[in-house]
Amino acid sequence: DQGNHKGISLMLMGGQVRAESSQGFHRVIEMNKWRSAQGVYLGMSLTELEKLNDGPLQFYGWESEQPGIVSPKSTGKIDFKKLGIQLDCLDCYEDKHYSNTELLNSTNVLQQNGRVYVSTLILIPEE
Repeated sequence: DQGNHKGISLMLMGGQVRAESSQGFHRVIEMNKWRSAQGVYLGMSLTELEKLNDGPLQFYGWESEQPGIVSPKSTGKIDFKKLGIQLDCLDCYEDKHYSNTELLNSTNVLQQNGRVYVSTLILIPEE
């Protein structure tokens, strides 16, 4: 229905609005049965995402200005320029996975047993 999508710059699915009082709480996994055209869904584990992508991906550290955002420069089967993905983690906030600006490699995080999952999908409409 292209006529109704005029003017939409992007659409967010999942995630959560965080009030200042809840900034330190990171324990929610958003669930939804809907899958993107590329097969990504909310709650998908990083292991599944890496497998779907047919290779590792890079994402911003948990304390950066873009926490958990998969870099659009990541390569593989998923087109990260058309589908933005934000990850979250069940146990990365208490240990060495903290990072201010560097990109984290998904394979390295998984080798360190990071329980990372897709928390937000950002649908970017075509021009």
